[in-house]
Amino acid sequence: MMSKICLVTFFLIAFLPNNLLSQTSIKGTIVDANNIPIESAEVILLSKESKIAKGDLSDIKGFFDITIKNGNYTLQINHNGVFLFSKEIVINKNMDLGIIKLETTQLLKEVIVQAKKQLFKREFDKIIFIVENSPLKEGYNGLEVLQRSPKIKVNSEGGISLKNGNPSVNINGRKLNLSSDELSNYLSSLNSETIKQIEIQEVGSPEADASNIGGIINIVTKKNPKGFSSLSKGYIGHKEKNFQKYQLGNTIIYGSDKWNLYSRVNYTDNDDRGKVKSTATIFNTNIKQKNEGFFIESDKTITLTNGVVSYPNKKNEFGVEFFFNKQKKGIDSNKDLNIYNSNILETSSKNLSISSVKQNTWYTTFNYTLKKDTLGSTIKFIGDIGQNNIDNTNNIVINYFLGNLSNSNSRFTADGIANYNTFQLDWKQNTSKKINFSTGIKNNYINRKNTLIEESLIGNNWQLNPNGFQNFTNRENIFASYFTFNTKWKENNTVKFGLRIENTYINGFNRINSESVTQNYTDFFPSFYYGYDFGNDKYISLSYSKSIQRPSFRDLNPFVLKLDDFYYQKGNPNLKPQYSNKIDVSYQLKNHDFSFYMNFVNDLIAPAYTLTDENVRIYQSQNFGNEKNYGISYDYSGDLTKWLFLNFTFSTKYYEFNSKNDFLKTNKTSFVNNIFANIKLTKTLSIDVFSVYFSKFQYHVMDDFGAYNLDISIQKKIWNDKGLIKLSFFDIFDTMRAKNASTYGNFEFEFFQKRLTQSIALYFQYKIVNSKKVNDKSVRSENQTRQRL
Repeated sequence: MMSKICLVTFFLIAFLPNNLLSQTSIKGTIVDANNIPIESAEVILLSKESKIAKGDLSDIKGFFDITIKNGNYTLQINHNGVFLFSKEIVINKNMDLGIIKLETTQLLKEVIVQAKKQLFKREFDKIIFIVENSPLKEGYNGLEVLQRSPKIKVNSEGGISLKNGNPSVNINGRKLNLSSDELSNYLSSLNSETIKQIEIQEVGSPEADASNIGGIINIVTKKNPKGFSSLSKGYIGHKEKNFQKYQLGNTIIYGSDKWNLYSRVNYTDNDDRGKVKSTATIFNTNIKQKNEGFFIESDKTITLTNGVVSYPNKKNEFGVEFFFNKQKKGIDSNKDLNIYNSNILETSSKNLSISSVKQNTWYTTFNYTLKKDTLGSTIKFIGDIGQNNIDNTNNIVINYFLGNLSNSNSRFTADGIANYNTFQLDWKQNTSKKINFSTGIKNNYINRKNTLIEESLIGNNWQLNPNGFQNFTNRENIFASYFTFNTKWKENNTVKFGLRIENTYINGFNRINSESVTQNYTDFFPSFYYGYDFGNDKYISLSYSKSIQRPSFRDLNPFVLKLDDFYYQKGNPNLKPQYSNKIDVSYQLKNHDFSFYMNFVNDLIAPAYTLTDENVRIYQSQNFGNEKNYGISYDYSGDLTKWLFLNFTFSTKYYEFNSKNDFLKTNKTSFVNNIFANIKLTKTLSIDVFSVYFSKFQYHVMDDFGAYNLDISIQKKIWNDKGLIKLSFFDIFDTMRAKNASTYGNFEFEFFQKRLTQSIALYFQYKIVNSKKVNDKSVRSENQTRQRL
């Protein structure tokens, strides 16, 4: 199968039309008096009548490439509306003007200071939000920057969504394959001072894993300072007595023209509590199960990242990074369970649960990049090895006050060890600035061992229950190959299309009864993008992509976990992947963006309840059915006045779900509104206002009742801008909570949970930064399994 995939990729390249890869052009590179490339310089070819015949903007490397017919022209270069250079040229063949040095450095600097800074730009199918030109450029962490960026939504738990899908989050092209908690901690450890821009790709592309069902968000960092730099920060949050959140972090970078060393450490200590209640109603038997109580949660996490990047010359780059994350989490809950039969109380118990989760994750990444030419063509290799280790212990004590059931004291110990490795080879070839193609292969392997021990306390001794030991192993291998082609023609049209092929092999083996579950399938994931530039900041685009979501390894384990005598959680080794087909049409007008999208999902993976004859609820993920999403969104981001920056998002969606065999059908229209406003009072003092409102929405058979949140922050720069202090008030009206209801024919389940979301926090930071710049480097990794462990 692997050889077939490689063969398909070869033929895609071999039969690419030659006329698409050859263009007559005039090209060159623009630098200033210090040989530093000048980005976004306007390069114009004027005809004999002094009319504009063709034009281009120089890229980040100062490079430009203009395709035009033969003739006599005047080459003119402007920057931010200021004339800088002019030369008469005769074009009768492909021309390379080489380095064009402009001796107007001081003039350029003055113009850049006075000009209005660009907030957005577009590159093929990416919308780029330039953070360093926005009020978000300092005083925020990475998660807060995403939360306040256009099109992106971040919920109170740190979950990130893009067009109602879960996107892949990258740093400088390096995919962050971490769990939800690890990703939130990682992004919170970043500083907006180090972020250059956010690249938003709303529809997936073949270069990325097909599991990117929600598009791609790439955070591009600024260039590292030459010599030594450091940024230290701290966070103290108060929720109520005995419940606080602390965070300390430090980033150190030391580099030269040939190498960079970097180290980042971050520690978080978060205490929380909440109340929870649920009601399960079984209509045909008039049974009602009510569960109500509280929980106390503690979470301590330390994250360490060390890396080195070497670039001995302009063509070669080597990098190694080591990452380690250690988390210790405890949850103690105290709940009352009351069971009614025709409104008569028949059973009553007190359920205590003491849970401890210890998780260690480490990985080492190696990457090598060869720059083939001055057009930006590259060959890249990435190797990645790592391990994820989880120890989970849950002690459940049940005492009955009414009914004929016996008291019990049970202990569940679940351990999981996963070893994984990845290798990836990518080739990107730019035949000109307007045409490029890329191809590559990737292999990802993981071996996960899972054990579960169930014991009961008999007297003073823990004894293994009958069938109380379970041992299950998951092995998965994903081999992928892809090809993409990008082109621009007639200055206005942009086209990108490609194909990704992935072969997935999964084997689950039960070491107790020797039963085996095997899946082996190959999928094709096409994508297409077309954009048309009307000029005057008007742009329209159409895109399509197909993606896959594989079951998590936790869902695939066949283990059964007891939460009380009437509620169990169970794995499903027979889960199949779900597939999505997404279409997006967008229209941009300066700071405004309008879009319409459709997303069709088959074999939706979703948790669902089933009932036994004894009225015991079994909670298990299933391939539940199909869903359809139709949405419209509007985004505005920019300066309304000199002192007010606004980021506004409004979206509405129609959702439709059909379960298998049309047993259950649901639909609902919902909307979301995000508002971020930055009010600049002085050069060093500003106020942030952030609010989000979710209306009631539908997810398969679950109705969520929505929520509203309002945060306000005041921040002040101190010590000649080297220090910053910020006072934040979160969830001012204390309105954030989880509330939903699910209906399964003759069974209904209602759920409510309220955490300590209202809080006050003090944030501070101090930075030491050298003004000299060197290369923008960090080690890149592309392992997709960490977020599924």
